Amino acid sequence: MCMRAATHSTTVGVGVIALDRRSPSEVQQVLNGDTARLILGVGAGFSDKPIAVLQEGVSELRSLVPGAELAMAAMGPKMCRLAGELGDVVLLNWMTPERIAWARLQIEEGARARNVVPRIAAYVRVAAGAGANDELFEAESHYRQLPHYARHFDAMGAAPGTVGITSDHVERIRDYEAVLDETIVRPLGDVAEILDLMAPS
Repeated sequence: MCMRAATHSTTVGVGVIALDRRSPSEVQQVLNGDTARLILGVGAGFSDKPIAVLQEGVSELRSLVPGAELAMAAMGPKMCRLAGELGDVVLLNWMTPERIAWARLQIEEGARARNVVPRIAAYVRVAAGAGANDELFEAESHYRQLPHYARHFDAMGAAPGTVGITSDHVERIRDYEAVLDETIVRPLGDVAEILDLMAPS
């Protein structure tokens, strides 16, 4: 958090804290009142009651860390709607642009009662160089082995190794930017090559 001492505009993001493993009071202790210009990512982790965990956790965090924006991790329809109802930001992960557009509809439905749609952000994996396709495939394969992510990938219907951006399909960044309020690039491999790949032409 110390980098904010040198600026009056930098926002710091922390994501994603699993609330089934760390309680809101523990989060408060770590932050020690330092919540100005903070976006705090939270998720249900591997809880068998994810909706209840986030409902209770977000409610507690609102009182324990006032001033922080809460970014709620979401994938399925119920969690997307809950994040639309309660979050300041919705944080998506491992989605195609088409699935993000679907998620936005769920989020907007959840936000209908409050008349404010939270900002929608997503982690987008980007790989560059000769082994870019293999890098993306390997990173994605790890998540596909986790049960709740496996269900997510099945529902999305995306072929293995296609959820993200590689040197062969750099134009896909425009598809992501069209459906997101904020695109969070997660580099795979050589960062310098990825920066060159993402540089405006």
